[in-house]
Amino acid sequence: MNYPLSPRALPFGDGRASMMLLALGLFCLCGCKPKGDASDSSETGELKAPATVEQAAHVLDLTTFPLMQGAAPDPNRALASLTYTVAHTNVKSAFEFQRKYLTAQGWKESSRETSVTDQAASGMFHRNGFVLSVSVYPSGSGGSMTVSLNNHGNVKYSRLPRPGGTTPLYVGDAAALYVTTAPVASTAEECRKLLLAQGWQPYGSAGDSTSFKQNAVKLMATVSVAPAQGGKTVISYSSELMSADLPAPEKAEDVRYADMTKELSFETPLTKDA
Repeated sequence: MNYPLSPRALPFGDGRASMMLLALGLFCLCGCKPKGDASDSSETGELKAPATVEQAAHVLDLTTFPLMQGAAPDPNRALASLTYTVAHTNVKSAFEFQRKYLTAQGWKESSRETSVTDQAASGMFHRNGFVLSVSVYPSGSGGSMTVSLNNHGNVKYSRLPRPGGTTPLYVGDAAALYVTTAPVASTAEECRKLLLAQGWQPYGSAGDSTSFKQNAVKLMATVSVAPAQGGKTVISYSSELMSADLPAPEKAEDVRYADMTKELSFETPLTKDA
């Protein structure tokens, strides 16, 4: 879960899929950031490939993450994601609780990606190449807050392939945007070929977005027209860590992965035995 965003705040106008809201949340909350790579070159112990479940658990397992006092029982938690509500607190106190624990565990906060107000808070933390997003927002009335933590895996967006002629629009901790004058269809096909060549496996599609998987990291590639960019084509990359490494056949359709329950469903033209 992430704090709800208005499509009008996005550079794509309305009509975009909800996945775009998640991928570009920090882009909208914090404003446009300087172009370039947001990775921290001072980090050590980074993996060369997308992490496995075991490798990710060694860095952070959200099933063991401490909850604030007053947290509701039975939080929604998995290795890669955690969402819970806590009563009788405020946005700043709830965010500070997560910040202090993560900092004590060696996570570094991306100050340029942090936004804390009385209405909502969001921030990005990184360690050993992994990126964790934290958000806090009101939950109903009575001073209850919803706290959400999501591990985006260890993808370095600057190392992902992209078609020639593209220009960086925004490269952050949790998303990367590139713009090109090439048509949407040919750009999407070129992105697919380049990602397959880099070892990413097809993992379903929805609208303008195509998903790929490598080990326990899911990558979303969205190629669409951006009215706010003069009708140019924009490529958006975002990622998430999967709590379970569940494979899908190459030609699977309507692929649906639920991280909290670690379930995967899909349709395929293959026979049952195949």
